Amino acid sequence: MTDSNSPALLSPGLVAELGLRQDIIGEALVKRALRLLWPFLQRVNNGVYLEATFSIVLQWIDDDAVSDSNKQIAHPAGTRGLKTEYPVHALLLHIGAQRTLSEQYLHLCAHVVWIAQTLQEAINSNIAGTGNTSGVAENRREVCRRMRKLSDKALGFLPDIPDSSKHLHQRLKQFSPRGQVRGLNKTCEILERSSAYALALRGSPFRDSYPGAKKRHASIPKQFWERSVDCIDPDDQYADEEAFTIRSEAEPDGMSPQALI
Repeated sequence: MTDSNSPALLSPGLVAELGLRQDIIGEALVKRALRLLWPFLQRVNNGVYLEATFSIVLQWIDDDAVSDSNKQIAHPAGTRGLKTEYPVHALLLHIGAQRTLSEQYLHLCAHVVWIAQTLQEAINSNIAGTGNTSGVAENRREVCRRMRKLSDKALGFLPDIPDSSKHLHQRLKQFSPRGQVRGLNKTCEILERSSAYALALRGSPFRDSYPGAKKRHASIPKQFWERSVDCIDPDDQYADEEAFTIRSEAEPDGMSPQALI
């Protein structure tokens, strides 16, 4: 089955739900990644996807299945923009292209897929335009990027990965990497923060933009994010740990920047 035929099994809405670009670039790699992630996607939070989604996706990834042998597959051409616009798609391509991956890494990636999906639902539900959707999108992009860049050495310092994202968040809050590996502190920070937002545990301007939020702020402080213009591209290495920083806060309700952290 070719790339042009396979998406017919997945509706445009389902492709979007999975965090994929509509053309499903690198389909073979995406399928391989989902097969590797499958048991963990079912375990994390009692299922990252709805039951109906699992059923359809299972048919799709098993159809004309490529070998899951330990061989590395090259990234496809035409992936420009995936890392920023479709970070889950980029993460799946990364997973699918690896020769071998540990169960701990795949388990953590399943959490990140859930986090990214929940953050995207928050963005999609924010029809009125309230809340900091750009900040939510940035956290979604960044947590996926951190997983692509996470080294085996850094992974070894992380706590055991539970099936509950709430329990994962608790362990990350208690975890102190103490700078053993370059980039590990920032990775833990991003994982903790993005999971807190996804679980609606942190009092932030993001919180009330989520589906099912108890209330929505009529006026939410706007957060401005800026990229350091003189730094090395943070998508290539960890040299710029402070590339994304809060530049200023508009405080219509008198909320301090500390209250947003």
